[in-house]
Amino acid sequence: MPGASRNLPVEVEILPLELLPEALAVGDFLALEAAPSAVSQLRERLGLAPHERLACPAQVLVDLPMPCCGLAECGVCAIHTRSGWVMGCTDGPVFDLNSWTMGTIFVHCER
Repeated sequence: MPGASRNLPVEVEILPLELLPEALAVGDFLALEAAPSAVSQLRERLGLAPHERLACPAQVLVDLPMPCCGLAECGVCAIHTRSGWVMGCTDGPVFDLNSWTMGTIFVHCER
């Protein structure tokens, strides 16, 4: 986004995804945004084995629909993980990538 980094401190870098391997080697913190359909591929894209952790702290913002405005009443933002169901609106939408064991991710949607 042009101008998106204008208000960030000089210590913060916004890098394209192609530079992810280099960023992981020297970064102090990793912040990602992903659609629910892409979350399950994050570990693979980061080059991590199923239970391997990143060397730096990492968080992922999962872009979820929240029609109930975060009240956990509709269940649309429910995400299934290896440790059970989590609600994106109350348990997230930002998740710690190093401590969250991601399994097969799918968003529950009642229509």
